[in-house]
Amino acid sequence: MIVLFFILCILSSGFTGNIYKKLAGNNQSSAASALMPSVWYCMLTVFFAVLAVLSGDTAPTLFLPAAAAGVGMFTAAFCLIEAMKREAFSIPFIIINLNFIIPVLLSVVFLRESAGWLQLVGMVASAAVIVLLNLRGGSAGSGSSPRTVILLSLGACLANGLVNFFIRINDHQGGNTNRFFVVLYLTAAVCGILVSLCCSAAKKTAFPLRSVLSVRLLPWLMLLGVCNGVCFYMTERIAGYLNAAAQFTITTAASILLSLSVGILCGQEKLSGKIVLSFLLCLAAVGCQALSLVG
Repeated sequence: MIVLFFILCILSSGFTGNIYKKLAGNNQSSAASALMPSVWYCMLTVFFAVLAVLSGDTAPTLFLPAAAAGVGMFTAAFCLIEAMKREAFSIPFIIINLNFIIPVLLSVVFLRESAGWLQLVGMVASAAVIVLLNLRGGSAGSGSSPRTVILLSLGACLANGLVNFFIRINDHQGGNTNRFFVVLYLTAAVCGILVSLCCSAAKKTAFPLRSVLSVRLLPWLMLLGVCNGVCFYMTERIAGYLNAAAQFTITTAASILLSLSVGILCGQEKLSGKIVLSFLLCLAAVGCQALSLVG
């Protein structure tokens, strides 16, 4: 069962980056960047609300962690879309993969989880891949500052890491999973709508509802909603079986492997020495975590 959870989480996480690239390339305003995530957040709010009603689970909802996770989820999506809009290559999405370090550290400090030396080696290997891929460089979009791209990417990284940590808090404290995600996605949707309204007012432009809900974008928004819901729901399910070090290192390394493989198959990446080394480091990261679990 846990293998199935991992496969679903990795597949959804790996394909998410490619969908973000599509969305970033089809949007020109910050108001649209803020409103687009709200479409799939509203969709997932309804989905998990139905599950919450059908499940009949009486466990309490951890409202504050869920709401904080919702703010973090919107912030991560908004910063990532804005960063990828300015950067022609995959640097922003590679940087956000560093977020796996944040829930591991916070889980060790606040949830009293432990990580063995082999797991730490695996984490270092995953981080090395991210740094190695960043060394490839890339040209920022027109009128964009590399510093802006890096700051937006780091903001998305920090926010996404906090989301994963709050999900682990819910699991550790026995909160209702479905109702937790209702609050999470509803909060994220409200944040997106409010920020979009503020951006529209500041730039004195129309609220971008029509452009966001266009025939060209809507299928991608719905697909990203499916990937997002599966990824974070499986993240919560896996939390009950593994510590944070194993869970997030394996997911991160395997997601990078999948993303690079898709890039090579689609002709977006060349099989260079750095890519081969990245593959080997990712495999080493997964292997270290697997060996630590077996031991």
